[in-house]
Amino acid sequence: MTPVTCRELADALLDFVAGEASADVCEGIRGHLECCPPCVVLVETYKITIEVTHGLPARPMPASLCERLNKCLCELQQGQR
Repeated sequence: MTPVTCRELADALLDFVAGEASADVCEGIRGHLECCPPCVVLVETYKITIEVTHGLPARPMPASLCERLNKCLCELQQGQR
């Protein structure tokens, strides 16, 4: 497979890092990373960001946001009927 472009790598980054990208996509990304140092930095930074954010404490959703989301969901459900 031909290596992917920087844009294609960015589009597939989440699936690639999560191990959910297809074998062809992974192969293309690995090929791209062999010749594109900026994308290597992007992938490594993305992985570090995920690790750091997993260590953050969970906070409850603000009540005002919860109310707004519920209102939007109700409006969407009413529009589907």
